[in-house]
Formats: sequence, structure tokens, C-alpha cells
Amino acid sequence: MKSGLFLLQLLGLSIAISWTIRELGPRFPLPATDTVALTLVLLPPLLLGVALVWRWRSLTIAASPQPQTEVEGKSP
Repeated sequence: MKSGLFLLQLLGLSIAISWTIRELGPRFPLPATDTVALTLVLLPPLLLGVALVWRWRSLTIAASPQPQTEVEGKSP
């Protein structure tokens, strides 16, 4: 269930990025250079990649075994 929710969040992020580019992009006068074009093309996949790595790290941390703490009154 968590993976389905995460996929919906990624879809929402992708839609938000696409909408932002389509609606707000023309309002910002950007110079037509290769650097600007490359940045605009690579920014959405970079943001989605960061979201995927963040999710992967949180799942890895949650799945790792937690150290056992000593119970008072018991000795090994």
C-alpha cells in the first residue's frame, strides 16, 4: 500500500512540475541558450530522482535491524 501511495505522490509531483513549466514558464523571460535549455530539460528528472533516492533511503533505514537495548535487571 505504501508503494502505491508513493507512486501517486510521484505522479502528483510530475504533474505539478509539468503544470509549472507550462503555465509559469512563459512568464519568465529566459535567454535562449544551451545552458538554460539543458537545465530546464534535466531539472524534472533530477527532482524525481531525488525523491526516489529519498524514498529508497527511508525504506532502507526502516528495514535495517535496530540495536537491542539492555533490559534493566538482566545481565548477559
